[in-house]
Amino acid sequence: MLRRMDDDYVEQIAVAVASQLEPEFGSRTQTEVAAALSVRESSGGVAQYDAVAIGALIVAIAQFAWDVYKDHRKKEPETRREQTEQVLRTEIRREFRATPRIQRITEVVIAEIVNRHSESP
Repeated sequence: MLRRMDDDYVEQIAVAVASQLEPEFGSRTQTEVAAALSVRESSGGVAQYDAVAIGALIVAIAQFAWDVYKDHRKKEPETRREQTEQVLRTEIRREFRATPRIQRITEVVIAEIVNRHSESP
């Protein structure tokens, strides 16, 4: 199966987020993200996540946020960082039920995307 460049970005974001959140969410966070990425790669998409499977949740939010980010950058390539962050927050809230865990993951995912890819198309 061919990997798309977007898959690499989502994987990088998800792994970085798992590393940052491991102290809060537990030692299995990185392992769960690796497992969720493996399922995603073999199935060709993000699997439905179990509310307790933090790895799958991180991957799902990272994938969704990356797609929103790419679309936003195509439409508004000169947008300021704060505006991009707000667009991401708004769209993630529309897609995922707001819980403290999801809000925390969202903030770390947004920071990863904007910090890593603010100059990328």
